[in-house]
Amino acid sequence: MVITLILLLAFPAKALPKYSEETGLECAACHTNPKTGDLNEFGREFKVKKEFSRGVGREVVFIVGSLHLFSAVFWIGAIIFVHVILTPDIVVAGGAPKKELLLGWTGIFLTGITGFLLTYFKYASLEELLTSESGKIVLVKIFIYLFMLSTAVLLTFKLNKKFRESKINPSLISNVDIKKLERFDRIDDKSRVLVSVFGLVYDFSSSKSWKDGIHAGYHKAWRDLTEEIKNSPHGLSVLERFKPVGYVGNALENFKEVKSAVKAFKIMAYANLLLGVLAVFLGSYIRWMT
Repeated sequence: MVITLILLLAFPAKALPKYSEETGLECAACHTNPKTGDLNEFGREFKVKKEFSRGVGREVVFIVGSLHLFSAVFWIGAIIFVHVILTPDIVVAGGAPKKELLLGWTGIFLTGITGFLLTYFKYASLEELLTSESGKIVLVKIFIYLFMLSTAVLLTFKLNKKFRESKINPSLISNVDIKKLERFDRIDDKSRVLVSVFGLVYDFSSSKSWKDGIHAGYHKAWRDLTEEIKNSPHGLSVLERFKPVGYVGNALENFKEVKSAVKAFKIMAYANLLLGVLAVFLGSYIRWMT
């Protein structure tokens, strides 16, 4: 990503025949070498006037443009960290980390503000924005920004809240067909060693560690042991060796809500990553081709 941004800033302008047609001048009037795109003094002045219709100084444009690029990097970096490095299941289990959310929202606001300023600097009127080739690309970038903003709002204020408040660890039900689970009104069936964890009922009868329904000489079966297993040395990973046989209470409805939220979260995660890359590509296209 950083390399892309450096290349985006470093590449010289390209000699475009359409500018020659607009001005009635030969390419050599603006370029010391039309083949490489190197500009002379007149060409640099024309480029500033062409790119920034409102006469804003290059220093201001450079500062705002740099903030725009690096704030976008912060934003995409937060997306990559939350959605890829942490993985969706980890985020869903405890909610998105607050620091990464703050970093992401800082990037969102700075990207939006600086993007608005750069658009204002470049286009003298709304008509120019709507009709020019580069303006149409900017409009696509704006729609991408608004979509990503809406998903950030949904994640932060709805899904993330649901994940934090949920007492269900979704990683335990991600590969479970909850429709096939048996409802247990009670789990005190002494013919099996049954334990409830996050509303799921597990049968530990085959485990040698649960002889006579007692584990480690202390923990007894036939009740909810969510907190005990969560805080044990082996943690929840021990449940991976057992398949749930049923559920208790209204856990089924909660499972469905969480699974739907997990699915929506994953779709938004990968959609945002693809759209972020597309936005960078479009920014590069405007720089090089228009």
